[in-house]
Amino acid sequence: MATFDPFLLTPLDHYLVVGGIGAYGCNYFTFQTPDADAALEALQTGAARLIRELPFLGGEVAPRENDPRHQLEVRPSGPDRFESHPMVTARRIDAPLPAVSEIGHAIDADGDGVFRPLPSKGPEEFKPVLRLQANMYHGGIILCFCWNHLLIDGSAVSNIMQAFARCCREGDAVSLVEDRRQNELARDLIFDIINRPVPEGYQPLKDIEMHELAPFSTEDICRETLLLSPDRVEELKSACNNHLASSSSSGEQGSYCATNDIVMALLWIATARASLPQDKRCYSMNFCVSMGKRAQPAIPASYMGSTLFLTGVEISRDELADALAAIDASSTSTDTLPTAYIPLLSTLAARIRAKIVASDDAHLTKTVHELHKIPEWDAKPGKLGDILFSNLSFNTCFQHDFGAQLGRIVEFEPRTVYPSIGFLKPRRLVAGGLAPWEMTVMFERERMEVVKKDGLLGWVRGDYL
Repeated sequence: MATFDPFLLTPLDHYLVVGGIGAYGCNYFTFQTPDADAALEALQTGAARLIRELPFLGGEVAPRENDPRHQLEVRPSGPDRFESHPMVTARRIDAPLPAVSEIGHAIDADGDGVFRPLPSKGPEEFKPVLRLQANMYHGGIILCFCWNHLLIDGSAVSNIMQAFARCCREGDAVSLVEDRRQNELARDLIFDIINRPVPEGYQPLKDIEMHELAPFSTEDICRETLLLSPDRVEELKSACNNHLASSSSSGEQGSYCATNDIVMALLWIATARASLPQDKRCYSMNFCVSMGKRAQPAIPASYMGSTLFLTGVEISRDELADALAAIDASSTSTDTLPTAYIPLLSTLAARIRAKIVASDDAHLTKTVHELHKIPEWDAKPGKLGDILFSNLSFNTCFQHDFGAQLGRIVEFEPRTVYPSIGFLKPRRLVAGGLAPWEMTVMFERERMEVVKKDGLLGWVRGDYL
């Protein structure tokens, strides 16, 4: 394996450490191929080229020696690490590849642990940056991409998969020199923030109420992928923006909302309608904001590290309950724009957008300064809001050709399991344009049944219901 000089995690990486989100994420990418053995060889060869070109991906995260601040670094792994935990492991399943729509449920049925190369908290003895597992079926492979969340975020996963596709497709001549240069530049830009003064008059963003993660069993969490009509999402966005533009008393005057905000607000309302009767919390929503393009100067878009800030918005119990009580849900038609929901939908979407806009370079600078002053960068107990949302629509996985033996990815499945979570997935390429939006949601069974029957979500799903 190629070597590299150890390097410190940036303050943005330590943001996740201090926040207690030091776990392993994993995504599943499915390839349909008649020859799974040849496809496995292509994956293994491509992974070897990827580590040759970007050797830090084969490294491990560990405390820096003799560092009283307990900072973490990425350093090369020894040969014994690769013997015990190869970059690509293979698991054979004597069954046909599940239908694309059933892959998530197939993973649930067998248990997530057998599909992934690393446990959710990583091995006890060391914390690798990245590992892959090829789950081989008759007719295809479900590839688990398992990464260390202390170093890699969702945007980085997309960038690494793009580089991985090149390594599988282009052969031994592939060169990722420019990727290495952009990553080094990005790290330099992040460390430079420490030497930058905090803007005068900066007002810290208001935090939402957070709660320590309650224990739950992943076996009790159900998942469903809901298809959302792009046209109907746009109808709601237009109606909400018109409402906000004409409103002078809502407190949201001058606000606006984007497509992402509308989808998040839809999930919030559906979750609230399922949660309030069961006395489950639903008053805050956590989501991540990628700070790379908000930094000044901007961090390169091809960066393979972490630039995410976890933020959120909230609404009081009374405000939420009163707004829902004022809506006549029985009047929701499958054809007519559900105007009764527009005031609440606008309020939630506008608050989400306002928090995203406020997460600017000044906020980034202030946060990095605060992190840098922390005497010990130890992990804290994880805390989150009531509902989680992850926008993965930027992932370009469906656009890449992985070569003759693998072809293109046919399914992408996010895997973080948590009650009250939603993932907005990347849209597929289809003849004539893009497929509908796909949102994967996870709840306990009782709430899931209510969410699936939600009238507002049902209208947005339209013909895809």
